[in-house]
Amino acid sequence: MGLLEMLFGPRLPQITADDLLGRLASVQAPVLLDVRTAVEFSSGHIAGALNIPHEQLPARAAELETHRERDIVIYCRSGVRAGHAARALQKSGFVRLALLSGHFQGWQSSGHPLARHP
Repeated sequence: MGLLEMLFGPRLPQITADDLLGRLASVQAPVLLDVRTAVEFSSGHIAGALNIPHEQLPARAAELETHRERDIVIYCRSGVRAGHAARALQKSGFVRLALLSGHFQGWQSSGHPLARHP
């Protein structure tokens, strides 16, 4: 085990935007967790994503309890907040976690569809 893993826990797997798009259409679709702010989320997000801003996650982790046995893909704008959120969820005992490679910026630049809420 390396120093980073000792300090921050094991590295999480990553899923590409293209792979995620395919998995979202499957019966075993992962839960999407958008940890950006509510304003960022409303300006555009991946359809079906749950929005729990990363700083609220420790207090709102119970909202994910029904998804504990499912894969959860976490994303933010560029990766920093998603890493913090993943560590918080790991501390709460969640193990089926992955990060979206390239995060929201990567999803957008791949030309994948966005959902918007006014």
